[in-house]
Amino acid sequence: MDIWFSNAPLLKGGGKLAFLFPGYDPESNPEFATLSEYFGIAPRRSGAIEDNKAVEHLLNLYYNSQFLDESIKRAGVKPDMYAGHSLGEWHAIRAAGLSTDESVQRFFNSIDSTQHHKEQEMIYIAVGCGYDRISKWCEGTPNLYLANDNCPNQILLCADEKATEYISDILRREQIYFQMLDYQSGYHTPFLKEKIFHVDEAMKHIELSKNDIPVWSATSLEQYPTDMNEFRQLTADHLTQTVRFRELIEKLTAQENARVFVTM
Repeated sequence: MDIWFSNAPLLKGGGKLAFLFPGYDPESNPEFATLSEYFGIAPRRSGAIEDNKAVEHLLNLYYNSQFLDESIKRAGVKPDMYAGHSLGEWHAIRAAGLSTDESVQRFFNSIDSTQHHKEQEMIYIAVGCGYDRISKWCEGTPNLYLANDNCPNQILLCADEKATEYISDILRREQIYFQMLDYQSGYHTPFLKEKIFHVDEAMKHIELSKNDIPVWSATSLEQYPTDMNEFRQLTADHLTQTVRFRELIEKLTAQENARVFVTM
């Protein structure tokens, strides 16, 4: 693992601190024993949810982020801004107080993940280059979408079987590293549009509050709104449009003077 550092103090001279919450990771299993012993708290755990292991895992990821956020706040560290990657934006929304813990949990509990899949298989492809390098082959190709723009040298595509074969042949020819991922959902692409009403129904559980620390969206590249109608629309956009994480980090650095990013 690389260690990046600077000899200059990053938070002096107006530098700001950002807390970042990661997205869905089916293999996430962080070590909490040390923090639990030090702070005298422990992460909550979801009970077994019959026939819906995805939501059960989603809730446990949520509890993990809640535990880490509470721990670091007990240490006296407060961020200047929050952001997240994909699912992590909901963790950031809760941490910032934009919505209550109870309402976010009710929102997650009310989502039946089995309802968000189309009959066709949707394949995620991690690609080791920026989108600008392969955009000429992607744009205009049916059922091939940029799901995540993660960083200058890594993106995530989502495609059906035919489009996957097409772009895979090109990536091999161009000698660009890529890997098929072992989950299908269609999140952050138009694949999810026909199922978005399920999430819209779940939004009735969300209660918004006025937050003091801003939450930034990797969809709009703006702060999350406190108006419910605007929040509802951004939630729909978040699920059906590209996660523009690279652009968000660049904007927070250039415009908001964020200098330290802590992954929660």
